[in-house]
Amino acid sequence: RRHGRATVKAPSATAAAAGEMEEGSTPHEIPPSWKGHKYTDEEMKAFMQQADSWVPELLRLAKDSENFRPAGTKAGVKIFIGNNEDSHLHLIKGISRVRGTSEFIRRIFVSHTTETFRHLFGTIDPMFQTGEALAHFPRTYKYPDLPYYGLKWAKFTLPPPLSNRDFLFLEHGCELKIDGRITGVGVGQSVELPQYPPLDGLVRGRIHHSGYVFEDLGGGDVEVTYIVQADPRGWLPTMVVNLTASQQALNLARLRDWFERIETAKRILPDVEKITDVQLADALVIDRTIPRRSAVRWPVHDAKVGDELEFQFCDMLGDITFSVVGAEKASPFAEPSLAKCHNVAFSGRVKVESLPVALVFSNEHSWVFSRHIHFCFKLHRPAQGAAQQQQQVAEV
Repeated sequence: RRHGRATVKAPSATAAAAGEMEEGSTPHEIPPSWKGHKYTDEEMKAFMQQADSWVPELLRLAKDSENFRPAGTKAGVKIFIGNNEDSHLHLIKGISRVRGTSEFIRRIFVSHTTETFRHLFGTIDPMFQTGEALAHFPRTYKYPDLPYYGLKWAKFTLPPPLSNRDFLFLEHGCELKIDGRITGVGVGQSVELPQYPPLDGLVRGRIHHSGYVFEDLGGGDVEVTYIVQADPRGWLPTMVVNLTASQQALNLARLRDWFERIETAKRILPDVEKITDVQLADALVIDRTIPRRSAVRWPVHDAKVGDELEFQFCDMLGDITFSVVGAEKASPFAEPSLAKCHNVAFSGRVKVESLPVALVFSNEHSWVFSRHIHFCFKLHRPAQGAAQQQQQVAEV
């Protein structure tokens, strides 16, 4: 317990969540035909208009008290079960307070890349297995601006022998001023598109007017309301439905604890602002639980040979073995070695000699204890010489 409430353990690192892989595992692959689909201006406009229309209904549900019955309080989250005319839709609402600001939350919840999408969902939802950011709109979108529109695919696990579920949905993030307060909205709803057909072995579920409402109360407090209306489709035992309902509401508790861990890590990692080159680096502080006798491998997708990779990390539970795949052989980080990072910052910088590049945090030396790593990194691209620039201009 912290601050008089129970904390909820964050999901441990998995091969699919948050873009990292445990050593020796294989990442989930979506069909190649799903990647790189180009949308016309008319199609993007239709997507954005459709998503805009969902915001009022989510705000209404967040304030609705007549059609929800209390289902108790767990880990500081008030849980409500809603009455829905569609018996196939399970309607759940959770309300809690977190520490943060609207800017802080925007940087975390605008998950415009596959890596940030997997990180967000893998941290707060233990049922999430993997996902893909298929597209974002408008064409000129620049992170972390709002409004944001994204097309996402996500896969969720259920206990055997039940089939896993996947969802294809359009999401929208925006900020409004309601009664003088900044209110952030993140809303999603399932869409059916022929270029993303259901996959073998998965049951395609659907969500309806689901998402988060963030009300900035001032003084660093934000009230968060989480609404989920889901039809998992297929056959599910009542026990599994009830378990899923409580787990979804407790996403708020995991979100709150995650924010607190980020704030703790920022106090330990003094160079976070410098490394990330942004005023608010909160979303770029990545944290993962590493179970005993296992490792986490975090790929650096944008790296090129000749780049320099700067990193900084700490661990809340102990020291950890660390290495950088792709680092030049003369670097002390090219081979695994024990990093003294228990509640202190461990920093370094390496030159990229080969691809792929990945940060590897290994807890394989521990037979008993897990680790909880917080890290951030930045790629530095070497400046081009005048002759190289002239050659590139000539080629263009």
